[in-house]
Amino acid sequence: MRTVTLLLTIIPFFSHLYAKEITTKCIAHRGNNKYHLENSISSVKSAAAVESDGVEIDVRHTKDGHAILMHDSTLSRVAKSRPGKTCPLEEKVKNLNIIDIRTNCLLKNNENIPLLIEALESISLSSIDWFIELKDSPNQNTIEIINSYIPEFQSKKIISFRRKILKKTKAFFKKIENMSSIELFKLYRFYWFHQKEFHADVKFTKFNLKKLLNNKEKVKKAIWTIDGSKKLERALKLNVDYVTTNDPELCLFLKGRINKILRADNYLSTI
Repeated sequence: MRTVTLLLTIIPFFSHLYAKEITTKCIAHRGNNKYHLENSISSVKSAAAVESDGVEIDVRHTKDGHAILMHDSTLSRVAKSRPGKTCPLEEKVKNLNIIDIRTNCLLKNNENIPLLIEALESISLSSIDWFIELKDSPNQNTIEIINSYIPEFQSKKIISFRRKILKKTKAFFKKIENMSSIELFKLYRFYWFHQKEFHADVKFTKFNLKKLLNNKEKVKKAIWTIDGSKKLERALKLNVDYVTTNDPELCLFLKGRINKILRADNYLSTI
């Protein structure tokens, strides 16, 4: 009886030492671009279909203010001319009107170059998190689209390398009095110091990881972009909030495997 009583006393005492399950969310970089062209509707839909925790997309604005999914400043890497048309592939997106793009250009997978609103609507019933990387400054219309077309049950994150863009985004959301529904992440190639008004999303390097994990502020922590089993497993074991990857299925598989081992170990610790 004394032994049982002693065990019941010791187990709760050591319970805080048990390994916690991984809660890191796996974010599909530019959609599920391992199997589909990046920033296309099919890549976004696939990210949801494989049950990624989130999807990251890149947004740029045309000359007439329309938000489209496009990583590069020009269309040349991912687009082509429609049959019988000439797509201005080398011209910067910011110098093109949306009618120029939609009339003359297609993605190389034969889909239309998607508007932001089309991407958001394509998986509107999913509970997936959205990571919207703004490559240039948004306008009020873009902010209203994000606010209106991402349901309350979907998490909205705006990410950018540029502090100016994040501050402008914050100001727009304040105008519509809906800051509670949005989170702003500053992207860092080199995480020298933390900009306190934003969460942190850092490149996967030894230096950045050390700095990020040493940050004791109440800030959400994310890492980009990680591929391969060894690197993904290492990143997941850090148990940051988010990991962005080009292989969301592998990320989800590894997270499940790690958690299965942890659950078994924790169970054995209680026996």
